[in-house]
Amino acid sequence: MNQVFQVQQNLQDTIYQQWKMSKKEVVEHFIEILTNMKTQCDKILEVLLAANGDWVNARKFVHEMWLSQCSARITELRHKGYKIETSPFRDCYRFVSYRLLTEPKQEVLAPLSEV
Repeated sequence: MNQVFQVQQNLQDTIYQQWKMSKKEVVEHFIEILTNMKTQCDKILEVLLAANGDWVNARKFVHEMWLSQCSARITELRHKGYKIETSPFRDCYRFVSYRLLTEPKQEVLAPLSEV
């Protein structure tokens, strides 16, 4: 186990040296990367929004964007309130298409003076 730790420590030291960054800067860099990463749901929603109500074939999500379990991500978006229609037809590769009908309604909070 001690050898594994030593290899890991050597690898970390090499990364710090190559990037010419302190350990703190590397950690901050990775935190920034992780906080700005888009989820698969975010990526699917971005494509559906850009389609402006047109159909988007699931092949785009699976083959072009390398998103796995596309239908599960669509289900998650539906649970969040997005109205997404699934086409009743499949293409020659048996993929369905989706289109965004409506976004979830944003709750409008009443001003404190009215409460």
